[in-house]
Amino acid sequence: PGTRRGAALTELRPAARPGTGTVCLVRAPGTPLSALTRVAYAYRGPEAVVLLRPPPYADASAADAVVGALTDLGGPLVLGAFCGGGERAHALAGQLVAAGSRPPGVVLTGTATPAGAFAHTLEAVVRRIR
Repeated sequence: PGTRRGAALTELRPAARPGTGTVCLVRAPGTPLSALTRVAYAYRGPEAVVLLRPPPYADASAADAVVGALTDLGGPLVLGAFCGGGERAHALAGQLVAAGSRPPGVVLTGTATPAGAFAHTLEAVVRRIR
């Protein structure tokens, strides 16, 4: 589902207008794609919603490419993950800051959280970091 935006990112929903920012859903191994797609459809903000696929990559250059791809998106960035992707989202936030990016918002939630509730929380965090 969506448009590829590099090796690790898939656009699930485009931004309503340029420069509004991005919500990046961090997919953990085993997380059903449908769960994250439901969050993207429930999200009502103007930001783009992209999916960061689980890492088949273990080397530093692949991790650097992900950081570069997220940095290139521009605007405010919020990383969102169900519990299994939380460690990866947190580590990615640290890598972005170490690379000189503005600290992203990070939203972690349990797997039982309904898509609409998760989307609403993501919207609130985006408003807070603007």
